[in-house]
Amino acid sequence: HIDRQQLFLTRQLLIEEKQAGVSFETEFRRKDGSFYPVEIFLQYIRFNETDDRFIAIARDLTQRKQAEAQLRLAQFTFDNSPDAIEWADPDGRFIYVNQAECQMLGYTHEEVLNLSVPDIDPNVSSERWYDVWERTKKTQSFAIESLHRRKDGSIFPVEVRGIYLYFNGLEYLCTFVQDITERKQTEAKLQLAQFIIDNSPDSIILLNPDAKIIYTNQAGCQILGYTQEELLNLSVTDIDPDFPIDKWYKTWENIKKARFFSVKTLHRHKDGSIF
Repeated sequence: HIDRQQLFLTRQLLIEEKQAGVSFETEFRRKDGSFYPVEIFLQYIRFNETDDRFIAIARDLTQRKQAEAQLRLAQFTFDNSPDAIEWADPDGRFIYVNQAECQMLGYTHEEVLNLSVPDIDPNVSSERWYDVWERTKKTQSFAIESLHRRKDGSIFPVEVRGIYLYFNGLEYLCTFVQDITERKQTEAKLQLAQFIIDNSPDSIILLNPDAKIIYTNQAGCQILGYTQEELLNLSVTDIDPDFPIDKWYKTWENIKKARFFSVKTLHRHKDGSIF
């Protein structure tokens, strides 16, 4: 990348500005024709009116460039992670957040960097933050469910996974945050469905392919006279005298094909009575 004309111009520049040398990055060509990055310190020395020299000190930058590329890749990964990422200092102030964090909270990047953890987490006061910090220093990591507050004031549930880091003499708390609003809504629906099943007036029994009882609701327990723990140690053949185990497997295959069935049969109460 350097020709004689450039060297002449550099020489003139150094003479006019009375500088000892100049440094810059360029590439060197090996004997085999391959290139590698170098940092050059070019020093101009003039012995007399007719004798002057350039002294070039070259440093191979291959490893440094590779490390810089890895750092840029890591930075790109953090910036574009679908999970919100926060870096906080010992006082709880944010020193880095990625785009996912800004979008999740509704702030600009600059606005978030003027906030601290207590500003966005209603469960973490300034006093409690220091407890969180000290506890994380001891355990090195944590995973909790909490709440975050958006710029518009709305509150939403989050899962926060954090790690304590010590780097170049400074301490940080790095956290990965996920909005779990949909998960919480799904859990609420599942809990409602479970409540309905548990409290259904009809007896509901869940069986595995070997006819073992793996769930029953309260109505099932009351009809058969067993506790739920007792029923979970039984199989359908223990409560139905018309279903010996060999008959069960054939019935199971038929149910798998038809997806459902309806049959009139007998059940045996805990006291031995048949109904």
